[in-house]
Amino acid sequence: MNAGAFFRGRGFWSFARFRAGVRDSRWLGWALAIFLAGFLAAWSTRFHRDVLYLLIVLPFLLAMRWQDWGLLLSSRVFQFLILWVGVLSASMLWSDPSLVDADEVYDKVRYALLTLIFVSATAWVVATRDDWFDRLVLVLIPIAAVVLVYSIGVYYADHPFPSARLNNMVFYRDSPNRGSVGFLLVALIGLAVALNRDKGYLRVLGWVGVAVGVAFILLAQSRALLLGFSIGAVVQLAYYRYWKVLLGLVFGVGAFVVVAHVMDFGFRSFIERADANRFTVWLAVVDRIIQNPWYGEGVILDRTVMGGDGRTYYSPHSIWLMSTLVAGMLGVAAWVLLVLVAMREAFHQSRREFCGRATAVFGISMFFAGVFLLSFAGHEIIHQVNPHFWLGLWFPLALLVGHELRRRRTLQNPRR
Repeated sequence: MNAGAFFRGRGFWSFARFRAGVRDSRWLGWALAIFLAGFLAAWSTRFHRDVLYLLIVLPFLLAMRWQDWGLLLSSRVFQFLILWVGVLSASMLWSDPSLVDADEVYDKVRYALLTLIFVSATAWVVATRDDWFDRLVLVLIPIAAVVLVYSIGVYYADHPFPSARLNNMVFYRDSPNRGSVGFLLVALIGLAVALNRDKGYLRVLGWVGVAVGVAFILLAQSRALLLGFSIGAVVQLAYYRYWKVLLGLVFGVGAFVVVAHVMDFGFRSFIERADANRFTVWLAVVDRIIQNPWYGEGVILDRTVMGGDGRTYYSPHSIWLMSTLVAGMLGVAAWVLLVLVAMREAFHQSRREFCGRATAVFGISMFFAGVFLLSFAGHEIIHQVNPHFWLGLWFPLALLVGHELRRRRTLQNPRR
């Protein structure tokens, strides 16, 4: 065999064979599970990003064909996501010149593209593989259990239990909120498995995931995550028509909040902490928005907020206000359109002839839980890999896109 034939792809190795091998393998499903597990147990941002780049982005880009991109771009949810991310990115053009430099522009463009590629890769896995969900369960829940036990043992050895807010002692973010977001994912994926009668032995592991996820969220004392889980749980219980369990959940959460406020368990109650000054922050953000209502301040901005009480807050703490602050009416209009289109797609997927599977129910519940979470928490939009947006928005949207493609193929080929 001559060299020409080898490099034309007829030899031992060819790019076409490599691409087909990646497409047909289970690699991307495992890689997605490993990356998402990084939000529980990645010890450095560098390691977590390298997993994303080397195990997901690079293989995915090498494996995709033009017709595959055409299929992804046919998704309505993905189209409106591109619109919203595009509007936010374009707002760099009118950002404060004193804050804009080459590094900032490069980072915003890089993370905007990385976000869209991650959504594309995840959606492709969901649309083309039937085994990705079980792999996610088998990877996430055991790791979450180990992280919970280890964090409790290490953290409360030096802090009072349970008054101190539990930190994730493995995760690279030194914050009880950011280190806890991954446990919302664990709790909801566990519930999706536990409630699905077709999952057999995995249902036991699912209930373990629910217990581990909720326990960590409670010990971290995150109200936004607890309420986010409640929203997601309501969606799943309503779909499977567990009306008595749903009623019990509503009364259970209410009773827990009241009892935690009345009884002294050694930590601040959820009522005592009130709104955590959210209204003060939001009013201050509205004042800034009024100064630039149509185009906003641009995505390269100082997101800290000076409240009316004289305190400085880290960010607007609301994706709705953040979109408006960054890109004005254009930004919030694009965001609202994305939410409406995603809700419409979630409604279609909730119909039993298209759904009927734990994966789709899980995706819908993650979307509603994520939007609720980001309405009260989260700081950055087009930014590096951070738990709130990547688990609360990009991942749920990718699930919706993946199931949208599945639903369309079911409609086009009803016998499949």
